[in-house]
Amino acid sequence: KVINKIAVVKGTDKDDYFKIDYQKDGSVEISGFRKKDGTYKDRFHYKGYNPEITKEIWVYALDDEDTFEVFGKSSKIKIRLIGGQNNDDYTVKDSGKNIVIYDYKTKKNDISKAGNATVRLTDKYNINTYDYKKLKNNTNQIAPILGFNPDDGFKIGVSDTYTTYGFKRNPFTSQHKVKAAYFFATKGYEVDYKGEFANVIGDFNLVLDSKFQSSNFSLNFFGYGNETVNNDDDFGLNYNRVKVRGFSIAPSLIWKAYGGAEVSFGASYESIEVHNTQNRFVDNNPVLPEYIFDENQFAGINTKFHFENYDNKAYPTLGIATSIELGYKSNLDETNRNYAYLIPKLALVHKLDVSGNLVLATKLKSHLNLNNNFEFYQAASIGGFDGLRGYRNQRFTGKQSFYQNTDLRYRFNDIKSKLFPIKIGVFGAFDYGRVWLDQESSNKWHNSYGGGVFVNGVNALTVNLGIYNSNDGTRAVINLGFEF
Repeated sequence: KVINKIAVVKGTDKDDYFKIDYQKDGSVEISGFRKKDGTYKDRFHYKGYNPEITKEIWVYALDDEDTFEVFGKSSKIKIRLIGGQNNDDYTVKDSGKNIVIYDYKTKKNDISKAGNATVRLTDKYNINTYDYKKLKNNTNQIAPILGFNPDDGFKIGVSDTYTTYGFKRNPFTSQHKVKAAYFFATKGYEVDYKGEFANVIGDFNLVLDSKFQSSNFSLNFFGYGNETVNNDDDFGLNYNRVKVRGFSIAPSLIWKAYGGAEVSFGASYESIEVHNTQNRFVDNNPVLPEYIFDENQFAGINTKFHFENYDNKAYPTLGIATSIELGYKSNLDETNRNYAYLIPKLALVHKLDVSGNLVLATKLKSHLNLNNNFEFYQAASIGGFDGLRGYRNQRFTGKQSFYQNTDLRYRFNDIKSKLFPIKIGVFGAFDYGRVWLDQESSNKWHNSYGGGVFVNGVNALTVNLGIYNSNDGTRAVINLGFEF
């Protein structure tokens, strides 16, 4: 049934004639013949299609000059006629309902007798070309979310990605990702949804991003500056935790080029409420305005360029990822609180031996706020996996930030098991970085170092266990996948 739901009819690279007959019972009969000396002979295809089983038929005529003729009063089955190369002609005798014609815009095709059929002329190669690898069934992938770090404690959750593959794709027809995770140390949770719909406006996909964070979801705040003090040995980890309830929705249009480049233009809405928890760092803190503990709403716009190309996402040995984001946000209540920002990032991975077992990986990232009208949760912060891995999340907070992470990774030979191959490796890590604040004079650069092991199964899922050290102490982390 999966195969028959979308049927594919393929012609030849010579002149072909396709006859599409709508039957009175709603079924469709399609015949394919070779065109020779003005006659139709050598039938190479004949089949009847039942609308209870088949929902779409894609007819690819391929190369040379082809002819399509449609007879009858239409059917529930949608028929897509794809002419392909050279000049083709189309005749729709009766109703053109549920018939879509695709052909090259720059070629001399005869659509004068296409009747009421929908005609879509485009020079897109992937629309006009037959691809035997083109999936015709939808997919659903469920994956675990697992992790540990001292700030969040154990994190457990699940992600579900449902992808549809219709005729028009970029690179799919639609994709829906839902993630939900619970953090045991703070008893907070977050739920994310991302939907992407292909070619909604021309070559642009529509993306809808949404996120909800419960009132127990926590960030860290140690104050502003590059030399703030961490007193968790005296007051515990909770002292610098800030409970933040958040909701955001961000629609955008994204253009995807071949090879991994993307350009997006979007808008956003955020609602953020900070809880003034007694006996914590945020309680009666003079650097925080009173309105920060009210519900604050923000509107924003942004544009982003992103390019990514890795040879293997589970264990990359060669590749690059780079992005630059420019945006603007404004508080809808405190209208003088608005700011622009710039976030550039570059990650490189390169193998140091022919086998790719020894790999050097590095990531450089900066965050530049272009004025001082931002809140602490919008500041340029470093720490944890978004900064120095030996420090707590959001350990240093300023107007601008920069950091570099570097790993030296070594993968041992495969361990064979009865279920699937297992790869085990080790890595060493070194990070450095800092933040800047207008009213602060600091020449200090922070660093952390460490290492760990990683385990990869079926060349798809990688679990990392790392231990990192910094001036704040030792930090153990478990996460899935490589951050760069």
